[in-house]
Amino acid sequence: MQSFTFELECLLPYSFELTVHKPAGWSWLTRNEVYENGTIWSGIRLTLDTAVGLKLRSVGTVDKPRVRCEAFTRRELSTEEKSELQRVVRKKLSADEDIREFYSTARKDPVLREVVNDLYGMRDTPMADVFAAAILAITLQMAPWKRSMQMMNSLLEIYGEKIAFDNKAITDSGG
Repeated sequence: MQSFTFELECLLPYSFELTVHKPAGWSWLTRNEVYENGTIWSGIRLTLDTAVGLKLRSVGTVDKPRVRCEAFTRRELSTEEKSELQRVVRKKLSADEDIREFYSTARKDPVLREVVNDLYGMRDTPMADVFAAAILAITLQMAPWKRSMQMMNSLLEIYGEKIAFDNKAITDSGG
């Protein structure tokens, strides 16, 4: 297993924990990722034949945000692939989303003021890829939530790729 580490600065305010570990239980990139003690282990597909295990944790604060990412791959990535992975991780973390204008407006509204207080720095993050979004849309059609999650887990088990790294095993979306 090959690995390399990089760090990302994020536009403030930025809550790493609330962004990758949503209070409502939504996953960040894939259904069976692991979040423990401020660290998330997840997986993403860089290319059709390159699955990447990701271990991320905050090394900053909400008002001075910085995220450390360790990437694990079966083969050495080229310089271009490493740059592309960093770009993709930045995008998936919504690290460049400027939400300061929202906060200045929200602080004036009595309902949104509570959201600002409770979820300060949380970002809405995009789906891992088009495949994951399409599968989620299909499995949510006319099915109870529990059944949708059973279908999603079955699809991941059959079509996803297991990525074993850092004593964890994650299944990427297989897209």
